[in-house]
Parts: sequence; structure tokens; C-alpha cells
Amino acid sequence: MVLLVVGRVALGIVGVLLVLALAVVVAGTFLPRVPVIGFLGSFVSGQYPLHAALAAVLGTAAGAGLLALGAPRFGGAVAVLAVLALVGTLVVLGTQASAARRAGVPIDWGLALTAIDQRGAPPDLVVEYLPGLELALHLPSGPGPHPVLVWVHGGSWVRGTTADRARTNRWYADRGLAVVAVQYRLPSDPVLPGATLGEAQRHDVARALAWVRGPGAAHGLDPDAVVLGGQSAGATLALSTTAALVGTPRSSLPDGAAGPPPRRPARPSRSTRWWT
Repeated sequence: MVLLVVGRVALGIVGVLLVLALAVVVAGTFLPRVPVIGFLGSFVSGQYPLHAALAAVLGTAAGAGLLALGAPRFGGAVAVLAVLALVGTLVVLGTQASAARRAGVPIDWGLALTAIDQRGAPPDLVVEYLPGLELALHLPSGPGPHPVLVWVHGGSWVRGTTADRARTNRWYADRGLAVVAVQYRLPSDPVLPGATLGEAQRHDVARALAWVRGPGAAHGLDPDAVVLGGQSAGATLALSTTAALVGTPRSSLPDGAAGPPPRRPARPSRSTRWWT
């Protein structure tokens, strides 16, 4: 009798925790504009959809176990909610698999399950583009010139590194797209005189872009095939820097970073240190 009660309590705790977590993930996935929940759900389902689906399977098993141990109402509620979460996570998995199939990209499900972080993909080259600030380059094989993704990391404006998407960057590079991950100054770094938070970071991103379209040519980067992207704070920086560079009204860069870089340098430098 004691073991039965202990089993119910243990399964009940596991089931409730799983169902609550899955409810946040699924709700946030399909309601991304809801504060906090939308961010958490979109992040987990986007980065770890297979893990979320397996958690839903465990939740369903916990509900079934509670039913078997004589807790029909509680077990039934846990099982039903877990099954609904499983359906939601399978929709995400199916959407991702369909998108990959249309793009002709095979999915390694074993790697998707085991590679839970971005470690293990060091850059091919690290260069200093401003004093104390670096670019991490993941380069395709061959001499180039290669099209370039300039990647600006996220981190709520206070954290983040060029290694945040190292595995993803390596994946792109293995398929012919060079990736240049930008280290930009954070609040704990030396400030850019006269620039506010956001302006200084736009300055850094603009100078990184200028490096890519200037000395970067010596490393096989195509100055005429550059895309600027990012995540979270990095996405904001990518958009606002692009707006300033193309002259969008009320968009600007601090002094020293104004204007787009030349489209193709006459004599690209081979130095690994470059700034203006």
C-alpha cells in the first residue's frame, strides 16, 4: 500500500511538471506574441522539437501509469494534456521536416537528439576588426569567392559570443556559405565616445561589414554577395545597421561608421587586424 501511494505521488509530480512545461512550450509555439511564454515556447520548439516530443511521450506514459495505479481522474487529465502537447510538438516536427525536404536537406535525427548545444565547431579563422573586437569565420572549402552571411549574435544586449551558433555556422560553411560571426561591444566593454547603447553596437556591426567587404576578400569572401542577419538583439542590430547604411530616414550611425563600404576594394589587405 505504501509503495502504491509513493508510486502515485512520484508519477503525479513527474506528470504535472511535464504537462506544465509542455503547456508553456506548446502555447508559446502557437501564440508567439504572448510575453515570456511566446519567447520560451518558440525557443524550445524551434531548437529542441524532438526533445519536446519525447517529453510529451513521457508525460503520456506518466498519465497511463497513474491510471494503472488507480488514479483515474488525475491520470486521465495528465494523459490527455500530454497527448495534446504531443500533437503540438509533432506539428512542429512535421513542419520542420517538410521544410527540410523541400530544400533538399536531409535531417540527422540522431544528431538532432544528441547535439544539444553549439560546441564542437571552432571557426577556421579569427580576426580582429576593431581593437579588442573579433570576427569568427567559418569558411567553405575551396578558394572562393564565397557568398557571406554576417551573423550578429543575440543576448539581450548584455551577453553572447561569436560561438553562440558555431555548429550552425559550420553547417552553412560546409554547404558553401561563409559565415562571419561578429563580436560587438557589450555594456561591460569600453564605450564608444558619444554613442548610446545601440549606436555603439551598430557602429561595430557596420565596421565588421566593412571588413567583410574589404580585407575579407583576401580570405575568399565575396564582397558583392553579403547578407546581414542575427538573432534577438542581433536581429535588431542587423536591421537597424542595414537601415542606416542604406540611408533610411531617421536611421544613422555614429561618426566614423557612416556610409556603405566600397563594393569591391582595389587592393584588399591580407592583414588580420583592420579598423578605421
